[in-house]
Amino acid sequence: MAIALLKELEIPFPPFATQRRIAAILSAYDDLIENNTQRIRILEEMAQALYREWFVHFRFLGHEDVPLVESALGPIPQGWAVVPLVVDHTGRRGNEVSL
Repeated sequence: MAIALLKELEIPFPPFATQRRIAAILSAYDDLIENNTQRIRILEEMAQALYREWFVHFRFLGHEDVPLVESALGPIPQGWAVVPLVVDHTGRRGNEVSL
C-alpha cells in the first residue's frame, strides 16, 4: 500500500468510555505482570540463598549432628561423596536423551 493511501485510510476508534475501560483492563494486566515478575525474582533469590546455605556452607537441616570430613575438594559432610558429574540421561521409555 502506498503511503498516500495509508494517510487517507480512516480507522474507526471505539467511543472514549470504551477506550478508558480497555486501558483500565490493560493497566490491571500490567500490574499483575509486574507483581508476578517481582515474585519470581524473590523466589529465585530465595532458591539461590537456600542452595548456598545447604550446598556451599553445609547448613542443611540437621547439619549440627553431621561432622565434616576431608575430601578432594575440602571438608564435606560425612556421608557425602565427591563424584564426577555423569552426562548420561535416560528418557521415560528407556531411550537415551542426547544433550
